[in-house]
Amino acid sequence: MTFSTFSKLKKPEAYWSYKVYEKTDGGIKLINKVGPVKNVVVENYEVVACGMLLGSGVFNGGVKYAEVGTGDVGWGVTPPAPSISTTALTAPLTRRLPFSKSFVDLVTLEPTDTQTSRIRISFMLNFFEPDVDGQIIREYALFGGDASSTLSTGHMINVIRPTPLPKEAFFRIVYEVDFLF
Repeated sequence: MTFSTFSKLKKPEAYWSYKVYEKTDGGIKLINKVGPVKNVVVENYEVVACGMLLGSGVFNGGVKYAEVGTGDVGWGVTPPAPSISTTALTAPLTRRLPFSKSFVDLVTLEPTDTQTSRIRISFMLNFFEPDVDGQIIREYALFGGDASSTLSTGHMINVIRPTPLPKEAFFRIVYEVDFLF
């Protein structure tokens, strides 16, 4: 068997979901839940996966940042699907560190300490964050490799352009991205 007869490994599937919470005088309440919605695992995923398997310096840590962007207002309510060759958001706005990275139980779909073939990365846009409040969020992505807090750095792993979502000061948006291998 020659090297040319090998085929690439299948990319994982990835699904985004989010919950929107509203802060009121009476407390915090869930006002919207969307997903899971399948998204695009981009070509750079393979570079990050290989680097992680090798334990290569900048790839240690896997997903390092979530990035959200305002996209293009011309997209309207139905943004175009990103391609697998996408490497950056159209109009990046800010980055957040994941607040949780976990394995997911394949039956209950809840986080677990047991190693499974499903993982979840979670991040949030919290209440009263001036860098995002008042913005229309049209695109999201996860970055690894040499990603830093600087926008558009690192290797994009996946991307989604869902229905535009306004981020108001009194909203908390919690995002979860599940990868199935």
